Amino acid sequence: MEETLTKDQIIERYLNLVYLGSGAYRVADAAWVYFSKKVDKLTLGEMATIAALPPAPNLFSPQKSIETATTRRNLVLGRMLEDGLITPTHYQTAIAEPIKLNASSPKRWETEAPYFISYIQKELPKYVSKEVLGSGLTVETSLNLEWQKAAEKAVARTLRNEGKWQRFKQAAIVAIDPRTGEIKAMVGGKDFDKNKFALPRHKDSEVLPLKAFYMQPRSLVAKVPMIATGTHL
Repeated sequence: MEETLTKDQIIERYLNLVYLGSGAYRVADAAWVYFSKKVDKLTLGEMATIAALPPAPNLFSPQKSIETATTRRNLVLGRMLEDGLITPTHYQTAIAEPIKLNASSPKRWETEAPYFISYIQKELPKYVSKEVLGSGLTVETSLNLEWQKAAEKAVARTLRNEGKWQRFKQAAIVAIDPRTGEIKAMVGGKDFDKNKFALPRHKDSEVLPLKAFYMQPRSLVAKVPMIATGTHL
């Protein structure tokens, strides 16, 4: 890699891939996840907090422990002072600044399969040890983004065209390849932030039309919708 890329290019690629805890992959994502800010709006202390995360992102995360995150942040600031990257005044100001979390979900969840990502995160601990999860890893899934977009449009269209007169406010779709059992698309509701997974199971739940989709070689075939109420899901 060093033969084809400069050190700055290597660092840039690293910063755009590194896992920084709480679902954040890359510095810009971490700035949003922990502080709900763009990178250029971070304070020096917030930058140092993020810079301290790579060795053990879940352990050093401010969402895990403010005290541990503060200690790690101050170590980074100390090294920056030693290397002449910041002045003593900047150093004193930054270490005096308390870490103020303003957490947000990773921005990619807003546009790319938030229900599926949430599902994967819940399933991973069943198959991967805490040690591996804590160190960060890349997960390859069966999701098909083309099908995912089609499923999201189908949910929106169903709610718009049928929801009012059939008196339901949520809909869900799971698209599965019957040949392999792989999940190709998943939509749990119309708004992930308000409904983390819209599959009501209690007695007061509203009517929910649940459409099961199965992949065919060249087309997507919708089976007859199942209308479910309460626990009859």
